[in-house]
Formats: sequence, structure tokens, C-alpha cells
Amino acid sequence: MSASQKISLWQNPILRKELNGRMRAKQGVILVTVYLGLMTLLIVLVFMFLQSDGLSFDAPNMLPLIGKALFFTTVGAEILLIAFIAPGLTSGAISSERERQTFDLLRVSLLSPRDLLRGKLFSSLSYIFLLVFTALPLQSVAFVLGGVGLVELGVSLALLVASAFLFAALGLYFSAIAKRATPAITLSYAFTILPTVLVFAFFYFSVNNVDFLYNVTPAQERMWMIILLTLVSLNPIGAGLITAMLLEEQHTALVMIIPNPALAMPAAWMIYVFYAIALTACMLWLSEFYLRRYEY
Repeated sequence: MSASQKISLWQNPILRKELNGRMRAKQGVILVTVYLGLMTLLIVLVFMFLQSDGLSFDAPNMLPLIGKALFFTTVGAEILLIAFIAPGLTSGAISSERERQTFDLLRVSLLSPRDLLRGKLFSSLSYIFLLVFTALPLQSVAFVLGGVGLVELGVSLALLVASAFLFAALGLYFSAIAKRATPAITLSYAFTILPTVLVFAFFYFSVNNVDFLYNVTPAQERMWMIILLTLVSLNPIGAGLITAMLLEEQHTALVMIIPNPALAMPAAWMIYVFYAIALTACMLWLSEFYLRRYEY
């Protein structure tokens, strides 16, 4: 193994190579076009659905409701698209190098495992953030209609950025431990979808079996409520929905108030962001540990 040298992120040759290849390729332009086309189609469908549901665009008091529905639907669609795109960009980052038999060239370079992972990660994140910010003009339609402010925009950007880091780091981890790209992609999507399905299944079970709460003490009921809110907050869509309800009912995006007696806990979006940061750091550390332990 050659001695590695510390380089800055913007001087990382992996980052420059990946960005140049991805931004100049036809696939990158096609993906941005398809992404914006799907988001535009979604906005048109939301407008058509709201009109068929009887909401009038001529009534001033209805415009904020339409703006909120449009904004939250757009953000939810962006999160779903990021969950689909991010693992696909990173799950083959390392494993595809092994399949092309180019990973040995990276091993004998002056790049450390950390620099290699940083270059692969931030090249994918740069493209994901490009998709997120190109959709901001579409979200601005909701600001014209009203009902959405800077707080909602800040929370949505925090959820999108945290989700991008989390799903990209998850794909990179499975790419580091898998020998081939296909198992890495499969595991990445499985571990992206499975927690979401389990969380919403647990939430559905709890809501439809709420009668058992009549047989528990107030302390147990409060504990169950805290556990339920925390688990749902570990999903970006669940965290966004709970935060939207907080803004509507409690007019705050910082804390959740559980009544009888009042108990304040961090807002759902904050729980998700902290969870995403911790899990992202863990995945990146494990990826670097694996490359140092088994590859170098």
C-alpha cells in the first residue's frame, strides 16, 4: 500500500472525475428532464384533483389550502424520488469498480479510503442536490397561492438534504461490502424500503387497535405515544406529516407537546434529521473501516 496523502474535498480527483462524467453524459440530462417532467405532471394532477374535489380557485380563502396541498405533495414526491435515485447512484460506486477490475488502480494511488468514499459520496450528492434545487421553482407556485411560509420551506429542505445523505450513505455502505453491483443495489433498496414499510405498518396497527389504550395507565399511554411519535418520525414522510400537523395545530415547528400533563419533545423533523445524521456517520465509518480492514 502506498502512503496516502490528505487532500481537500474540492481537489479530490474522484469527485472531479465523477462530476465531469456525470454532468457531461446524456443520461444526466435525461434524468433531470424526466425528474422535472414527473414533478410538473404531479402538480398538474394535483390541480385537476383539487378542482374535481370542489375546491374553487376563485375563492380567496381556498387558495392557502390549495397551496399547502400542492407544497406538501411536491415535497413528498421529492423525498420518494430521492429514496429511489440516491441508492442507485451510490450502490455501485465501489462494487462496480471491482467488477471493471479498476479498483486495484485506486488501491495503489495516493488516495486514502476516506478520500475515495468522500469523492464517491459527494459526486452523487452533488447530482441529487441539483435535482432538489431545480424543483424549487415548481414549489414556488405554492408560495404564490399562500398557506406556506419560510418555516415550511426550511423544514422541507432539511428533510430533503438529510434524506439525500442517508440514502446515499446507505448505498455506499453496501457498495463497499458487496463484491458485485447487483447484490449491492438489491440490498440498498431493500434496506431503504423495508424500514418505511415496517414503520407505517406499525402506525396502522396502532391506530386501528387504539382500544387497548383504555386498559393501560396514563403513564403507559404517554410512553406509548412517545414511542409511536418517535418511530414515525424516523421516516422522512412521517416526520413531514407530523410537522405539518404541528404547524397547523400548535403553530410551532420546534417541539411536540404531549398533553395530560404537558410534555415537550423535539419536533418530528428534528428527530429525523438527528437520526439521519447519526446513521449516515455510522454507515460512512463502517464503509471506511471495511475498506481499511479488508481492502488495504
